[in-house]
Amino acid sequence: MSDLNRPDDEPEPEPPPRAKRLPGSPFAPVEPVVSFAYGGRPPFVAGDDTSEAAADSIEASAATLRGEVLRFVRAQTHVPAFGGATCDEIEQALGLRHQTASARCRELVLSGHLIRTDRRRKTRSGRAAAVLVAR
Repeated sequence: MSDLNRPDDEPEPEPPPRAKRLPGSPFAPVEPVVSFAYGGRPPFVAGDDTSEAAADSIEASAATLRGEVLRFVRAQTHVPAFGGATCDEIEQALGLRHQTASARCRELVLSGHLIRTDRRRKTRSGRAAAVLVAR
């Protein structure tokens, strides 16, 4: 049993659908300013072969994923009384795993495309998370 709250005979839930990134997609790739620090590659933990392998495997789609995240946050930034998005909200909306969404958010914050605010909202687990807004 992989989930303690689900019986063994219950099937695994389907993951949320991923946003499609086809030629002509409205999701423009976003290259982060910070990429030079890692030789133009997505960030990874130096000396950790699994971290470096993960960075290599995401490299081809990282710019497009940043574009998806940035477009979503921009759309949410202008919603009255709500404004912006947490990483958890981005994960849910775009169907991304936490590791993928949080890494793209961090790159966009470091590159100046997103701003981490002092506002907080609860995540699915009930913890407080910072709200990100587009610059």
